[in-house]
Amino acid sequence: MQTQLTAKLNIQHPLIMAPMFLVSNEAMTKAGIACGVAATFPTLNFRKEGELAAVLARLNQHLAQHPGGTYGVNIIVQKTNPLFQQHRQFVQLQRCPCTSPPSGIRNR
Repeated sequence: MQTQLTAKLNIQHPLIMAPMFLVSNEAMTKAGIACGVAATFPTLNFRKEGELAAVLARLNQHLAQHPGGTYGVNIIVQKTNPLFQQHRQFVQLQRCPCTSPPSGIRNR
């Protein structure tokens, strides 16, 4: 199905898998990509050192094999998130295809 949304996100189906805290994981995201949807997850689901960067790299490899889908992240920007800056850098370095609107408010 081709719509403005599917064209803009480069996906086959006009579906976005919601980022679910402590539920969304790498396997779910890969399955969503393979099914042609935009699969998203909160970056805080990957809190261990180096975990998010590794997951993003693997998702980019998976995305190259399944061009009908995509993935995105939700970065929690609340001041209580100590990983905000680090996660933001990983997302930029790995060239994450899209980001969903962040949750929380952060004054700069």
